[in-house]
Amino acid sequence: MTNTLEYEMKNVTKCLRAGVSQVLVLSVDSEKHRRLSAAVANLLSPEEQKQVSCLMKEEFAHFLDSLPPPVVQKPLGSATEGKAKMVKGWKVRTNTVPTPQEDVSQVEKELAATLAENLRRRKTKKREKK
Repeated sequence: MTNTLEYEMKNVTKCLRAGVSQVLVLSVDSEKHRRLSAAVANLLSPEEQKQVSCLMKEEFAHFLDSLPPPVVQKPLGSATEGKAKMVKGWKVRTNTVPTPQEDVSQVEKELAATLAENLRRRKTKKREKK
C-alpha cells in the first residue's frame, strides 16, 4: 500500500462491488498495515471482511504457499496431444479434438455424400471410355 488510506479503501470496495472473491492488500509499513486493518474492520460488513486480507510484505509468500494448487480443467473441445510415433523415419505427433455426437453424424453424412458422388463420377467416366 503506497496511497492514502481512503484511496485504498475505495479500491477495496470497488473490487468487492465488481465481484472479486478475494481482495489482497499488501503493506510494507507496519503502521499503514495496522490502520488499514482497522479500517477494513470498521467500514466493511463481516461478510466483506472475510473476502479481504491485509498482509505485510513478509507474510505474502506464506499466504501463497497456503493456497491450494489451482485445478486446471481442459475446456470442452480442447485438443489432446497423442503419443509421438515414428512414421518412415519421421517423428509424428498428432493432436485430436473431441467432437460432439451431433457433429459426428453430420460429418458422416457429408462424407457419405462425397463418396457417393465420387463413385457416380467414376462410373460415368468408365462408361464414356467404352
